[in-house]
Amino acid sequence: MENDIALMASGYLLARIGVLVAIGYLVYRVLRPAPAKVRINSNREFSRAGSGVTRLHR
Repeated sequence: MENDIALMASGYLLARIGVLVAIGYLVYRVLRPAPAKVRINSNREFSRAGSGVTRLHR
C-alpha cells in the first residue's frame, strides 16, 4: 500500500512538471522575438558594383 502512495505521488509530481515544461515551451515559442533579418548580399550584387570592389568590401 505504501508503494502505491509513493508511486501515485511521484506520478502526480512528474505530470505537473511535464505540464509546466510544456506551457513554458509554448510560451517561449510564441513570445520569443523573431530573429534579426540579416540581408545577405548575393554575388550578383557584387558583380554590378564592378571590379573596383575589394574582398574587404564584400
